[in-house]
Amino acid sequence: MDSPLSTSNHLAVLQYRAKVDGSAYILKIPKSNQAPDAASLEWANITIAQLAADVNTVAHFLAAELKAKAIPPRSVVSLW
Repeated sequence: MDSPLSTSNHLAVLQYRAKVDGSAYILKIPKSNQAPDAASLEWANITIAQLAADVNTVAHFLAAELKAKAIPPRSVVSLW
């Protein structure tokens, strides 16, 4: 598999890393059942594959929402 690391955008790099090393941890997030001011938070590990899947899910959702509002493909939009 050719590496896109030197010539592609960040999404291509994420997809590549998900394929070659998807089980590696990339993020830690606090577990949702905790108070935000807890002195000792528990953390959940997020893998590269999970992050890539979440990015893909959000992209498909946003594309469908923009299409439903008749916003042309490749339009520049702002998320607020």
